[in-house]
Amino acid sequence: MSQKPEGTVRRVPAGEGAPDGVEMMAKCTVTNFTVRKEKVTGIGSQALANCKMMASFENGVVSISVRGGRPFMVSVRLDEVMALLKEAADYNMETIPRENGEKNKEEERINE
Repeated sequence: MSQKPEGTVRRVPAGEGAPDGVEMMAKCTVTNFTVRKEKVTGIGSQALANCKMMASFENGVVSISVRGGRPFMVSVRLDEVMALLKEAADYNMETIPRENGEKNKEEERINE
């Protein structure tokens, strides 16, 4: 199995996972927080790492696997991620001033 280059979505064959699974290799920022008395007090460090993002409607999840010094994965329900992204897009449309007829970056990307 050969992986596509970073930033390219690959449909995962059904035998390798969910029947509708997709994946993408990407870069991510891993942030470590400083904690004092069990409360987050700030950002301790940040580092760029390789990651693999995976999603499946059949399983209802999106996962991000971070590959680096200490590999880990975070999985979140797909419907919750989609609700978050929709609200972020709606909020952006409401708060970023636009001149008459001007499109924002997301509208331009969608229309390409």
